Amino acid sequence: MTQEPKFAISDPQSAIWQAVPCAYCQGTGRDRWELLSPLSLCSACGGRGSQLVQAPYRTCAHCAGDGAHPHLRVTCTTCHGLGVVYVPADAVPCGRCDGRGVDPQSEIDLACLLCGGSGWWSA
Repeated sequence: MTQEPKFAISDPQSAIWQAVPCAYCQGTGRDRWELLSPLSLCSACGGRGSQLVQAPYRTCAHCAGDGAHPHLRVTCTTCHGLGVVYVPADAVPCGRCDGRGVDPQSEIDLACLLCGGSGWWSA
């Protein structure tokens, strides 16, 4: 039986949060693909151009910091468009995907099931 990664902290009130530019819209706050209209808001940040992320954080391994799911025009399922993910200080690279965030058995670059696509594992 495998252990679930411990990425949640026990006291979110004491966490350090930092504003990070939205990777999905490159900080513009507008729809990256302009599918509906050039005035449409970004679906990841809601038009703010940035989002708060808990520190410490690292570049999302699944989308390589792009914010978009590999090969699709949707937000990354791991970082939800932010481009970074919270990674505890004691985390180590995932042994299943070798830190790449992609399931090694997936033909369409689905997120690694063990680390959730972050590329990191915390025991």
